[in-house]
This record gives sequence, structure tokens and C-alpha cells, in this order.
Amino acid sequence: IPTASSRIPFTRAPGSRERDTKRDSEVPPSMTLFVGRIPPQASEAELVEAFAQLPGYAKLVFNPERRIAFVDFDSVDSASTALLSTNGCALQCSPQALNVCFAKQTR
Repeated sequence: IPTASSRIPFTRAPGSRERDTKRDSEVPPSMTLFVGRIPPQASEAELVEAFAQLPGYAKLVFNPERRIAFVDFDSVDSASTALLSTNGCALQCSPQALNVCFAKQTR
């Protein structure tokens, strides 16, 4: 859990707001989040550092060519809390808002 002396990993991006789209409501909650709109200057290390500070973080898989990541948490509740904390926020390296939603489950 971040403390007052911790580096704040995410900031609310200027002009951003939390998304509530039809697509988001069609994907059921899961333990995995999809992260899109990752800025070009963001590194895998920065993503891991930011998400690892969130309760229940398990692992992150980054695709640098597509600028997307999948972040696993130990429970749906942890993933839900992380989603609310990070969607529409920006990493410290860029003011660009991240798009964070539950990942579509494949079978």
C-alpha cells in the first residue's frame, strides 16, 4: 500500500474523466486488466513500478510494439480497485491518459 512518502505512480490526466462505455460494461470483471494508450516513452520497468504499488498486484505483461499491457491481480476485487484507481490517469513520464479496462477473457 502506498504511503505518504511513496512516489505517486499515477496522476489524473488533464481533461480526462472516468470512462463508462457500453464496451466496458460488456466485459465481465476479472483478475486481469488491459492497459492501452501507453505513451511511447513509457518503459516496462515504469509500468511494473507503477502497478506493483497497487494492492493485489501479481504480474504485468507488456507488448512494446503495440503499446499495450495486461496486468494480473490476485483477486477480482483487487483488479476492480486498480481499475478505478488508474483508468484515465497518466504515468509520470507523460500527460497522456491510460485506457484501463477489464481484459476480455479468451477460452
